Amino acid sequence: MTASNLYLIRHAKAGERLHDSKDDQDRSLSAKGKLQAEMIAQHLGNRPINFLWASPYARAIETLTPLSTVSQKKIMIDRRIGEDASIKELDTFIEEVIHLEGEHAICSHGNIIPLILRLLERYSPDSIRCAKGSIYRVDLSKLEVEYLEFKVV
Repeated sequence: MTASNLYLIRHAKAGERLHDSKDDQDRSLSAKGKLQAEMIAQHLGNRPINFLWASPYARAIETLTPLSTVSQKKIMIDRRIGEDASIKELDTFIEEVIHLEGEHAICSHGNIIPLILRLLERYSPDSIRCAKGSIYRVDLSKLEVEYLEFKVV
């Protein structure tokens, strides 16, 4: 493994699901979600992040947008970390990421972050929390995970 830190970010709070024809993939962040995204950018903005990856869902991209602005790094969209990604797709993605130099941030979904953690074999499924607007920092050299949650009331 080469990466020093991997930040696993669950997308921030999105607006309500609508019962119309609008694709859920296009659902944007709520006002609280936008604040969470700003808080995430403030927290990670001084880190030397090399790459930003997001699920193709609007709420994941919008969660990383403030961090992209602060870090001056382009957001790379990857369907392998989308809400409907398979274990095989996730495993292939993670295998590529852990061999890259430096620090990286991944923004995905509540069903995907725990799978990534399981693929990294860090925690048992019973100990995984994954609130909206949260970050996992995975230190790959020490096999340690730090969990941070940004709540907006």
